[in-house]
Amino acid sequence: MASSSSQLIMASSSATQPWDDLTRYLPLHRAILGGNLASVKGLCGSDKHALEARITVNLDTALHVAVGRGMGNHIVEYLLNKMSRDQVALQNSDGNTALSVAAILAISEQRIC
Repeated sequence: MASSSSQLIMASSSATQPWDDLTRYLPLHRAILGGNLASVKGLCGSDKHALEARITVNLDTALHVAVGRGMGNHIVEYLLNKMSRDQVALQNSDGNTALSVAAILAISEQRIC
């Protein structure tokens, strides 16, 4: 009985983790949207979980947000240099990696031009 209730606690805490990360990593999200590389470096350098944290309601990582911002690649380049392959391959709630987001944006921009 004790093991099933501890499993339930673990399942519920892992289910709320992305929502807790939204608040915890709001400064990182804002720094990325503002193009503030110094802040991004400081926030990611002091927290090893920041690179894989889900920082939007769509469960995007910092790299998803940086790619989606579409302006300037200095933050994208920094994040790619810091992240492992597994972290780069993380998918958001739509099943998109940051690479697929970049491809979608590139196709959309070509249609506009």
